[in-house]
Amino acid sequence: MEITSIFGLPAHPLFVHVPVVLVPLAAVGAVLMLWPTLRSKLGWATVVLAFVGLVFTQLAIGSGQALRGYVRETATLNHHVEIGENLRPWAFLLSGFTLAAMLWDWWTQRHVVGAEAPENSTAAPGRSVSATTVQRVSLGLCVLAIVSGALSMYWVYEIGHSGAKATWEKTQVKIDKGVSNGGDGGGESGGGG
Repeated sequence: MEITSIFGLPAHPLFVHVPVVLVPLAAVGAVLMLWPTLRSKLGWATVVLAFVGLVFTQLAIGSGQALRGYVRETATLNHHVEIGENLRPWAFLLSGFTLAAMLWDWWTQRHVVGAEAPENSTAAPGRSVSATTVQRVSLGLCVLAIVSGALSMYWVYEIGHSGAKATWEKTQVKIDKGVSNGGDGGGESGGGG
């Protein structure tokens, strides 16, 4: 989906700020999900953060592709565009693994029988999964979420930095040289991003 503007402003810089905030928060949530008590308190919120971050990642990519036709092409902008989609698979995996960890917890709390099953379990007779297996699967899903969250955060940084550089590189050159626009408060924002 390519949305070019919102409220009279280019949509891309508005959309990108959502995954810039939510993807790292979801990654931190994935780390906190290692502890079962925190997973039960924060797990579903982490899933929501990850999925909203994923949706806005896609919106940012689409709006960036739409914006590209309206800005001057530079090497820095081309680099930003080239790496711009690298976040999508990692944000997808972060969303998927956090959801899988929570669904696994939900399923084991309702269907696991045995000495380690909760008293309020509605487990079907004959289904038995050891506590060790439950813990290992939970740990594995959380570790996968953490790894995908770390890689998501890396790409958020790299893509964001290249976009900011593409947008502000001309202005930064003026700042470095001490050249202003006569104190009018205006500035040139360079390319797009």
